[in-house]
Amino acid sequence: MLQKIPSPLSGAICNEKRGWLPAGFMENCRDILSAIAQGNMQKICNEKNISLEEFKAAEDDTKSETPQPEVFDSDETESDVGDENDLDE
Repeated sequence: MLQKIPSPLSGAICNEKRGWLPAGFMENCRDILSAIAQGNMQKICNEKNISLEEFKAAEDDTKSETPQPEVFDSDETESDVGDENDLDE
């Protein structure tokens, strides 16, 4: 698809969101990648002899059990974070 994109014409305006890509290009890429992901999920389901709904439910369970990383303010580092008693020292 990228090889088929023509060079921008002289005086062409670069789009803020898609740059020089033609309208619909990103949506087309998204559709292709979604189809590939769907096919891969279906292949795994067939190998494990489970339904797609069971596969998605198992993925959701895995995500909810994964501990989330601690988030810090942009001015704060992990070494700056302590318990409240450290503030008095």
